[in-house]
Amino acid sequence: MQASAFWKAGLCAIGVSLSASIASADILDDIKKRGEMVVGMEVAYVPYEFFQDGDVMGYDVDLTRAFADKLGVKVKFVDTEWAGIIPALFAKKFDVIISGMTITAERAQKVNFSMPYAEATSVVLARADDDSVKSADDMTGKRMGAQLGSAADQGRQAVRGGAQGQGPARYSDYKLYDHYPEAYVDLANKRIDGVVNALSSLQIVIKETPASTRP
Repeated sequence: MQASAFWKAGLCAIGVSLSASIASADILDDIKKRGEMVVGMEVAYVPYEFFQDGDVMGYDVDLTRAFADKLGVKVKFVDTEWAGIIPALFAKKFDVIISGMTITAERAQKVNFSMPYAEATSVVLARADDDSVKSADDMTGKRMGAQLGSAADQGRQAVRGGAQGQGPARYSDYKLYDHYPEAYVDLANKRIDGVVNALSSLQIVIKETPASTRP
């Protein structure tokens, strides 16, 4: 597959989100009293968080454990579907979100972000054998996929007017997935023609499937 420059859904990804309605000092006090930090993340987003041999791995996981060690507490990871992760935070299913989340104006109204730690330009991933896709504009009339609730999908709605068939890229179909790996499978099986996601994540997908994907 290949990745083609598409649009910037945000300048960078973030790690820790705290409920904007609750003082972070109170959350830290509660975590220390319990001796455990409960962390929400979607464990299907390489390289930030993913399963390997049944264990949760990734940059955010290492970051979380280092943070917990500093606080002197244990960590409990709660695998959560991305579209509902912020509502789950407000429902107190976990203390914080530590995950590869792109900063957007809409999200910033609901949560407090940490200092940015990664670049989050969105790009289009296409099959290596699809010579018809050389740029994002070539997706006109084709089938695009993205994750439900992702910054990539929010960016499409903002730039394209929020409706299928509007804007510079008029897709024949725009499919939303609960998890990005499902979109990659559909792309490989030619059920869709492109997937839009952050470049930092797609670089790993391309590296792991060099014969079938390209930027």
